[in-house]
Amino acid sequence: MGSIYNQIIDLETHWQGFNKKPFSKNDLIELAERNNIVVLKDHSVENACVFHYDGKKVVLYNPHQPDIDFTLSLGHELGHIGLGHVHPHSSPLHANFFSNSSIEKDAGIIGFLFWAPSSDLHQMDIVGRLNLEEIYNNCKDYRYGDIDGSDIEKICKARLRIYNALKRIKN
Repeated sequence: MGSIYNQIIDLETHWQGFNKKPFSKNDLIELAERNNIVVLKDHSVENACVFHYDGKKVVLYNPHQPDIDFTLSLGHELGHIGLGHVHPHSSPLHANFFSNSSIEKDAGIIGFLFWAPSSDLHQMDIVGRLNLEEIYNNCKDYRYGDIDGSDIEKICKARLRIYNALKRIKN
């Protein structure tokens, strides 16, 4: 399988637009459907979950979550699929953004890349403005939704670490 960053490079070639542009709800659902992933609304799940059923990969999502949560949670579940975490007879995986599990962290990285792709950070890097303040300013008006305070800082720091690791792998 290789490192998460090598897997991201593979996903960039297989999932059109992944890590190149921010994905909307519809973009995520369309990507899933193009890849034969069944996506269903389910009010009983907190955010989203993924499992294998009857030979198909299935993602359930709660349609009543804010856009930011939707992008991160559905992107996270697609990450589980893209990273090979979903197998027949395995237990469902639920979006858990703050888990210490390596598979949850890796799926979370994929969710981040659907939300704030490396192309955005690359543009900041080219003009010498890649820092936490710029990452925050780039995303605050249309991506953070109801996230505030120290959680935004954690998200921006995580996104910067992901970008820098990918940059080292690609160079």
